[in-house]
Amino acid sequence: EGIAEIKSHLENKRKVILATAAPELLAKVLIRSINLDTEIEVIGTPLRRKLGGWIGGVHCRHKEKVRRLKLIGVSPKWLATYTDDIEEDYPILINAKTQYLVNHNKNNNHTLENVKILEWH
Repeated sequence: EGIAEIKSHLENKRKVILATAAPELLAKVLIRSINLDTEIEVIGTPLRRKLGGWIGGVHCRHKEKVRRLKLIGVSPKWLATYTDDIEEDYPILINAKTQYLVNHNKNNNHTLENVKILEWH
């Protein structure tokens, strides 16, 4: 259902950006695996090689996601933000015109008034 949602945004000529705390390299591989790597921009936690291993850069989470979006020219209020964690993504949620909470834990109360709840399988 999430992939269908992404494709719907793309069909409507909307720019889709995946902002994730996951390593950017991994997120790009996952997007490539569903053949959307030429259509979706990815920002995530950067990795670099060092001494035969990988070192993470600034963790792309919370306020850092907003900062990174601004660095690529995306200004609030953007059309939509989808998340499964309100606390972790609060800064990008409050900067969106429409906020979606996907597959959230029903035991946790959310604090956003107009958030739309989505249950994807």
